[in-house]
Amino acid sequence: MSGGEEKKKLTWKAKLVLGVLLLGLPGALLAFALWSTFFHGGSGPLTGNCVQYEAGASKAPKVVKCSASTANAVVLKRYNVLPTTRSCQDVPGTIGSYQGSYTSGNSQKTYLICLGPNPPH
Repeated sequence: MSGGEEKKKLTWKAKLVLGVLLLGLPGALLAFALWSTFFHGGSGPLTGNCVQYEAGASKAPKVVKCSASTANAVVLKRYNVLPTTRSCQDVPGTIGSYQGSYTSGNSQKTYLICLGPNPPH
């Protein structure tokens, strides 16, 4: 180093902020991913999910990998907090639908999923 130049060192506060940013952000993203995987799943299939669907069955379609041999439908559209007049007639490609419900906190939530054929795998 020449003359009066000296290398600046990070203060402990700067190190703390940097550590929180480097560890906190990935940690928050991981926590969100885990939450959405394990706790949001009880709310029924989401748009884009592949499912095993039995027409006329009273049980909810089961979410499966799209590459699974049992994946015979895909959720084209999901409606939450339904009015009683909602249907899948306006969703192109619909081959079936399922109306389900789940509990969130102290309230009962209702949803309608519109199902289309799962592309061949």
